[in-house]
Amino acid sequence: MFGRDVLQTLPNGEDTLQFVTLLGNPVGDRDLRYFAIEAFHDNVRQKLRRCGLGPTVTIGGTEFARHTPDGGWVPHLHMIMRSPAKEALDELRARCRRTVQLDRPLQVKAVGNLIGLSTYIQKFSLNDWPLDRTGPSRAGARSLPSRQARILARFMLRHRFSDFLFLVGCKRRGDRIMVEG
Repeated sequence: MFGRDVLQTLPNGEDTLQFVTLLGNPVGDRDLRYFAIEAFHDNVRQKLRRCGLGPTVTIGGTEFARHTPDGGWVPHLHMIMRSPAKEALDELRARCRRTVQLDRPLQVKAVGNLIGLSTYIQKFSLNDWPLDRTGPSRAGARSLPSRQARILARFMLRHRFSDFLFLVGCKRRGDRIMVEG
């Protein structure tokens, strides 16, 4: 159902679709329980507006990766954006570099497989994707240690699946996603 809504909301005809991953600042194990997804989403919406991406139709999902150097969690948002202006994405990248204390806080690439990405943005994983990789390729996933898996599971259980959904320029109507206006 979700994948079908993404296909209908983000048609891949004349529009250019971009897959954007935006990292937040790391959150410690003890602070994860206080992390406010809604505030994180509001902060990202504000950044998008300030960069001229406010009206850009965007569908995304928030998840957490383990930040191994200091043992915290990195909230991040995977988004599919419809026809974002390159200049606006460049401004967003510059803002993220100023506010996020991680390398590569914003990653952008063209959408190849829309169906695959539509399921990727709303996944939940108890795997560790180390952000402290070296070299040109991404480090492989490994299972979280049981203590960290419990911490993340407790956090996730306090939320509904829909709390992790990020929408701009579209709304949920029942179990459907529809473009506004």
